[in-house]
Amino acid sequence: MPRISVIIPVYNSEKFIERTVNSVLNQTFDDFEIILVDDGSSDNSLKVINTLAMKDKRIKAIHQENSGVSNARNTGMMHSSGKYFIFCDSDDEFLPDAFQVYMTNLCEFDYDLIISGFQKTYISPTGGTEVVSRKLTYSRERNVFSSKKEVVENLKDITGIDLAVYKVNIFNSVCNKIFKAETIRENKLLFPEGIPMGEDYRFNLAYLDCVNSALIISDITYNYIVNTSSATFRFRESDFKIRCKTLDISRKFHLKNGYDVAQNIYLLLIKTTYSAFANMYLKDNSNSKEENRRFFSNVLKSDDIREMLKCFKPHGAFVWLLWIVLKTQNYYLIMTISYCLYRIRNMI
Repeated sequence: MPRISVIIPVYNSEKFIERTVNSVLNQTFDDFEIILVDDGSSDNSLKVINTLAMKDKRIKAIHQENSGVSNARNTGMMHSSGKYFIFCDSDDEFLPDAFQVYMTNLCEFDYDLIISGFQKTYISPTGGTEVVSRKLTYSRERNVFSSKKEVVENLKDITGIDLAVYKVNIFNSVCNKIFKAETIRENKLLFPEGIPMGEDYRFNLAYLDCVNSALIISDITYNYIVNTSSATFRFRESDFKIRCKTLDISRKFHLKNGYDVAQNIYLLLIKTTYSAFANMYLKDNSNSKEENRRFFSNVLKSDDIREMLKCFKPHGAFVWLLWIVLKTQNYYLIMTISYCLYRIRNMI
């Protein structure tokens, strides 16, 4: 049985997947298997991963009909035999000593979860690159939490509830972490299917609810490759409800563990609301003016937003202004603010 199972969902990744797999094969720690799950690609991805599997016996190539990234990861877990799970996206890569860093710490203590630093490599349309590192020093270079109480108490502020860390929320991704397979199997944890966003965050919260020990280290192990020419934002009316549902799951998770984060959630709901309205200005929004007005009205009439407008206690002039503008329910005023935020977002 390999120590590590590396699970990689593959969809139309013929240009990147070999580079990603090579970043695993070149690890200084080599007791692993690679589970490549082709999720009904329409390009040559399946051919590429079959070729890779023939070259190295540690690679398993699986094909399935297109079912989404969550289903592909669940398929990968089902076919994995390692003691630990590591997840990777098909266009990213690991640093060469990533697995050794994890295993050195696990030899010291068999943590249920290790979270490491990561970096993002931004590739411009002209081919230029910029690397931004995120060392998760938290309060120290190395942060050990050896009980369920310590885990929840210390990690509650970095689960995305604090707006200050929302943009770099370390639980928005499963890729800079190593999970204990036994914990996932015993608790029958799966990635939620049928949603286009937030699946990693929901899986991480479900897993976090099952752990009794965790370690945060500053070592950088994972490299997210970000193609800046690709569309980052898109307009989908369903996204608003999905984000609200994810925030509700987060609120219930924290409440279950003794922390009332309602005010934090309300703050994030304001961000979510303006983000939804800002996305209406995207080029891919094919809605008519009447459909945009209907979407606008449905958002402000939703139970989550009505509760937020009634119960939120804003701190700071800017947040207070955003909240007051929403309370007016005035379409033109709110959309003007949303357009300004849309323009600012596009400049960042």
